[in-house]
Amino acid sequence: MAFIINMGSIGIWLPFSLSNVIGGIILILWVKYGEWDKAVIRKNNLKP
Repeated sequence: MAFIINMGSIGIWLPFSLSNVIGGIILILWVKYGEWDKAVIRKNNLKP
């Protein structure tokens, strides 16, 4: 963005902050609606 849109140094720092905001929103949605808190490892109830 710095050279393509002629934004200078703002065009370098703006994508960094925007990516952090977008990543934060995605993380909040994943924590709120995702199934990250369910166990993946299950007990094996078979007897040897």
